[in-house]
Amino acid sequence: MASALLSNSLTHVDALIGSCGRSRAFALALMGDPYRIDLPAYGGAGGAAVTPEAMRILASLYFMAELEGTFLLSVAEELASARFTLDISDREAARLIEQLATAMRGDWIDRDLRNQIFVRVFGLGFTDPGLGQTIANHEFEPRFAMFCGAIGRLDDEARFGRPSFGAGARLTMAARTLIANLGGRLLGSTLIVAEKMSAQLRLAIAALDHRGLTTLFRGRTAWDVIRAVLGADTPDLGTRVARAQNGMRLLSWSAGRLEALQSDAAAAAVLASPEAVAWADAWLRAVGDAPRQSAGGGYGAEPQRRSGHGNAPVGGSGARARGFAAGGFGGAPA
Repeated sequence: MASALLSNSLTHVDALIGSCGRSRAFALALMGDPYRIDLPAYGGAGGAAVTPEAMRILASLYFMAELEGTFLLSVAEELASARFTLDISDREAARLIEQLATAMRGDWIDRDLRNQIFVRVFGLGFTDPGLGQTIANHEFEPRFAMFCGAIGRLDDEARFGRPSFGAGARLTMAARTLIANLGGRLLGSTLIVAEKMSAQLRLAIAALDHRGLTTLFRGRTAWDVIRAVLGADTPDLGTRVARAQNGMRLLSWSAGRLEALQSDAAAAAVLASPEAVAWADAWLRAVGDAPRQSAGGGYGAEPQRRSGHGNAPVGGSGARARGFAAGGFGGAPA
């Protein structure tokens, strides 16, 4: 029941991660503890070389970072914590919620840790003063926007004849600066993090999108459940999903053309791939429509905490998403 586009994107995420599976042993060896999250602080110097394999992993992480802004996983976590207060009569829906709750008691990457990862890698999330400003990758989104813009300008010129040398040079420079930025975000743990978060996302969607739960919230899809829980605080879900899907597709496309994009062959690579032009244009339009935060890409306004049924709010109107993520739906978490 979830949107076909989201389902296709999740399949693409799995394919990206699966194509990088051969490096799993290397990642584990680097980490020591396979569940330790130790991403580097932002800095242009000393960054790792970005390989096609690494870019594919980053593409899947970007999809999950943008989808975090829909609060899909946070809502699922809260419903699982408050499952004994919900009037779920469907046995399969109850089983899926219980399965999610069981997974959350294990090696679960929670909201705060996900936020830390996404802020460090892409500058997306809620600024945490305790983390310090130097670790947030505030440069990713502007550089990605420059890359998308350079693709669009090259395509515009190509429609009226041979594109200029300047258009090709701008594209090459934009690609180089974007790839260099992402190089400072690589560590052996990246593959493990992407695999775990993809599995978590699938568990959450399976629970939220089940008819036994959607009908409880008078809806038909997981998105209806999110709208019912967040009410007026629901972000622009379509914009967030558009950013996630198109950004992931463009980054994964770039993975197979890293060498060309950083050379004089960049223009030829783009002109041979009209789908890349479409993804870049769609991402830029989605970014232009999305709510902004002053300290980077952000997720817009943080939602108020809501009850488990309908749209009735819980607590005062000043409740914020960090409390929403930690405080449950008015009952003690099971």
